[in-house]
Amino acid sequence: MANTSSTSICQECQALLTGYWRLDPQSEREYHRLDESGQRIGLRHHNLCLLEECTGNGCPMCVLILREVGRWNESEDLLRLRDAEFPGAETLLMSPGRQKSASGPRKGDVSIRFTYMNGDSGEICWCFMRIAHAQSCQEMVHKMTLSATWSGEVSSTVQTWLQDCTQGRDIHHRCDQIQTARRSRSDAGANFLPTRLLELRRVNQELKIRLRETQSLKGNERYMTLSHCWGKPGSMDIKLTKNTLTSFRKGIEIYVLPLTFQEAIQVTENLDANLLWIDALCILQDSDEDWLRESSTMANVYSNTYLNIAATAGTDPHSGLFHTKRNLVPEDAIDAYTTWTGDLLPGQYVLYGEDLFKSSVDNGPLNQRAWVVQERALAPRVLHFAANHLFWECGCLAAMDNLPQGLFAGVHIKEHQSIMENWYKLRSNNISPYIYWSKLVNEYSSCHLTRSSDKLIAISALAQSVKTLLKAHGYEDVYLAGLWKDDLENGILWSTTGASSEGGIRVGPTPSWSWASVHYTKIWYPNDYEEERLLPLAKIIEVSTFPIGTEFGPVSGGILRMQGPLCKLSLAISGDMYESIVNGLMFSEIRHVSQVNLSWDVRADDRVPCEDLLFMAIRQNEHEYYKRLEGLLLIRTEKHRGQYTRVGRLNLEFTEDHQFTLDDAEIWSSLELSQEYYMEYHNNGQYTISII
Repeated sequence: MANTSSTSICQECQALLTGYWRLDPQSEREYHRLDESGQRIGLRHHNLCLLEECTGNGCPMCVLILREVGRWNESEDLLRLRDAEFPGAETLLMSPGRQKSASGPRKGDVSIRFTYMNGDSGEICWCFMRIAHAQSCQEMVHKMTLSATWSGEVSSTVQTWLQDCTQGRDIHHRCDQIQTARRSRSDAGANFLPTRLLELRRVNQELKIRLRETQSLKGNERYMTLSHCWGKPGSMDIKLTKNTLTSFRKGIEIYVLPLTFQEAIQVTENLDANLLWIDALCILQDSDEDWLRESSTMANVYSNTYLNIAATAGTDPHSGLFHTKRNLVPEDAIDAYTTWTGDLLPGQYVLYGEDLFKSSVDNGPLNQRAWVVQERALAPRVLHFAANHLFWECGCLAAMDNLPQGLFAGVHIKEHQSIMENWYKLRSNNISPYIYWSKLVNEYSSCHLTRSSDKLIAISALAQSVKTLLKAHGYEDVYLAGLWKDDLENGILWSTTGASSEGGIRVGPTPSWSWASVHYTKIWYPNDYEEERLLPLAKIIEVSTFPIGTEFGPVSGGILRMQGPLCKLSLAISGDMYESIVNGLMFSEIRHVSQVNLSWDVRADDRVPCEDLLFMAIRQNEHEYYKRLEGLLLIRTEKHRGQYTRVGRLNLEFTEDHQFTLDDAEIWSSLELSQEYYMEYHNNGQYTISII
């Protein structure tokens, strides 16, 4: 642990460690620094440019802050905020949870939130740091050396979380409301139970379990669920099949189960529940019919769970849930002496980055699985068994075993954690509800999915829940293989991102215009809904898919009929780069084109010949700093007249002063395409085509 002196800390950091502070009686979370007259002093820290300069001058707090900013935010966002003219970070000291009524100053733990904002665009980046009292840290370290992530004491803490959350106590005042509203809008109603559950019971003091068909239960029973990694093929050596169904109904020997399942059963009993749902033991694994039917109910299974137990650190069912705790305070933490007065005690404190949740939970092996995105998002509350600690997550609180009041206040760690909560935020701020879907798809596509055939099934529960919420707020929309009909002009402009912009692998019969048609690649689902600067150039004439089962599951195909401007396009190879050619002209030779961005849907070995491409413009985006033409790369199927498959996305950025029109002769040829290229030609220079 590094030592600091007051002389090495810069003036802005020193302002956080000195002065008179009072706890806000309204929030019971925020500490405000006051001047001699009792007026609040607004504190601002360095902007990103000055922060980098201060790290070079040796301020250890600035070094720590800069590192944490990089951990909490995407590098692209930080680049946009790295401007010497931008204001410094808004700084706020916060209690990690609501303070209990008590008199006198309190010692640690305090969080510092740094918020960086571009006032013009509204873009925000932030980071958090913890200031923990040195004595508290020593007590905590000593305590952790004597305990594991599950014990009687920890069980009592979880019981308190559960009671506070389910009864809407204190900061959980929205949790019960959210769950009640969610159940009332569920097709299954408030008394939903999965088809099968594991029933726990004591027989002569010995714990027994058996598989129970739930139609004989009352319907208001409380059950828990388990999220876990299946591991490599063959890791799951015991599961429900047609052959084991009868024996499972009679009873299952607990000792033969994988360790994760055994410990999940223990947690369930310790928390006074007697019903547990585990996919491997409650869905017939050798019946496609049962698997498809049960997978269509996942929205209800996880939305109605009392608690979702997450084997966050486990890589397979044998990893277990329980682990030995380790030091909470990182080795690179720094010492600092405070001279606080008022509601904060002065003394020796320890400063360290507060990315515990991100590193332990978000980056845990379980949360790299695509299936778990919807399990975690839909569950009203999740108990994460991480490698070093136990974490709690619900719509109102993120906490851990050693910090039961909360990791920090004012921010939900997981943006998707509570569907209903996020939906209310979107509606109250007049934001398009489809922004939320775009965030889910972007996160989902970055996770690992073993079977490409599960692409739509593994997100079907989220799609089902989102449609329910759309309907509840007046949106009568249709789900189409990962996209929404009323958002289709935006949704079809998805693209592969980052290193994966080289493309993925086309999978199954899913239509090529859906992001779900490509596998092994991360998707960027567009979320630009500022209508005043979006000019549609194409329109949807007709669209449909052919679902296999429910509308939220896999499809056997689909068709999209569009009308818009269309032109031939070819690509010439220049070194290791592609140079686009439209009507015989290199883009670099076309006036007003400043940049070309091309994203392939499929990898190079599956790619179409570069000279056979067509480009359909979908919309023009008039951004503050550029004007961009956004469209699709297509190739003819040659099966039917005017029929295409999508192979990529292409953006053309024009110089700021150029007003793009469809009359730009350098891009749109005055010569009509031959008849095999379109279904119908319109006098306004647009073509009707179909995309499959």
